[in-house]
Amino acid sequence: MACFTVNMIVSPIVGAGYDLYGFQHTYFILGCIAIIFTIISMFTLTGKMPIDERYRLHKSNLRSR
Repeated sequence: MACFTVNMIVSPIVGAGYDLYGFQHTYFILGCIAIIFTIISMFTLTGKMPIDERYRLHKSNLRSR
């Protein structure tokens, strides 16, 4: 459901980008945004949890389903 909501928000923005900048430049801008978020994620989403703790967390998540 959230995916549909995001598509409803992003589609008009991308469409306006087509009108203002053209297809190629719009996708270049979207690619730059994706790269920025990827770089931010590389530094903020570190997995510094010990293996045994990660295993216990995964096991408890499987039981809660």
